[in-house]
Amino acid sequence: MNIGARMLKTGIAVTLTLLLCHAFNFTTTGFAAIAAFLAIQPSVYRSWKHLLDQIQANVIGALFAFGTLYLLGNHPVVTGIIVILLIGINSRLGVENVGLSVVTAIAILEIQDPNVFQFGMERFLSVMVGIVSAVLVNMIFLPPKYEDRLLSHIETTGEQLSMLLRSLVFGELEKEAYREAKESAEKNIDKAEKLFGFYRDEFNRLFKNAPYSRAKKLVLFKQMIMILKKELEVIDHFEHQSSALLYVSDGLKDDIQEFLYALTNYEEKIFMKYERKIKRSYSDDLHDKIEEQKIRLLSHLTKSTPDKITDLEDVKKHSYLFALVSSLSHLSDELEKLDILVERYHKYE
Repeated sequence: MNIGARMLKTGIAVTLTLLLCHAFNFTTTGFAAIAAFLAIQPSVYRSWKHLLDQIQANVIGALFAFGTLYLLGNHPVVTGIIVILLIGINSRLGVENVGLSVVTAIAILEIQDPNVFQFGMERFLSVMVGIVSAVLVNMIFLPPKYEDRLLSHIETTGEQLSMLLRSLVFGELEKEAYREAKESAEKNIDKAEKLFGFYRDEFNRLFKNAPYSRAKKLVLFKQMIMILKKELEVIDHFEHQSSALLYVSDGLKDDIQEFLYALTNYEEKIFMKYERKIKRSYSDDLHDKIEEQKIRLLSHLTKSTPDKITDLEDVKKHSYLFALVSSLSHLSDELEKLDILVERYHKYE
């Protein structure tokens, strides 16, 4: 069993909550523990946002519960109606997680003791202890390092896609291996976008006065993910228009293959340049070679197109080829943008 950081933090938050409840002599520790469990969030910023949302939701839940106890009592039917109303009101207010609001209301409505207000306040406060404990643990203990995780994930996904791209023209990969690699890459791109969302939340909300170079990283990572998507688009183009390659000359196939190798090599060198593993001028030389290969490929494709096309199948075949080469050209443009962004990042760092 793999115990992740979030699982570990959840356990620590519950432990801290129970210890604090015992220190304050709260008797309803179970509700506090549930609150701590529900309040752990994937990022520090979202923990703060969750805290503010839950303070609002808990106050509403407590007020509804106290009002209902005094006016209508705590009959099961009444409790059910209050739960429905709380869900509706919190949803209207934009509170994403209404669970703790409902927990607070039920905790108060189930009180049978004559001193309702005292026990109700204790349960309300115990829930708040759970929420605050979870936020503190999330901030102090093993805070998520989204930047490192995001960069590592982008590089790993880029390697997967590079392998797929290099195998497109001559189909070196077995169908099952190709399918598994592509599905894995698609899932990894989705995960990269999610990690980028967490990183952007942390950066925008908690580091508003960060240096200019740090702000540049947001743009860099966004462009890196854009390239992953463009590579996947190229792969999709080759899949949907693979029949066009059946009629392509060996020379043109070789040009396409060389261009694919050049693009994947260029991407690898840009990442190495970002991490300061190679000289900055090295990727510039690669860029010039890619431009030469692009011109040669387009020229070869144009020359291979007959002056007169009368057959509809020939029209489709050559339009597919131009679409394939166009997708590769767009990918090279996006790589060039990333290269420029990396250059500017190092300049202002």
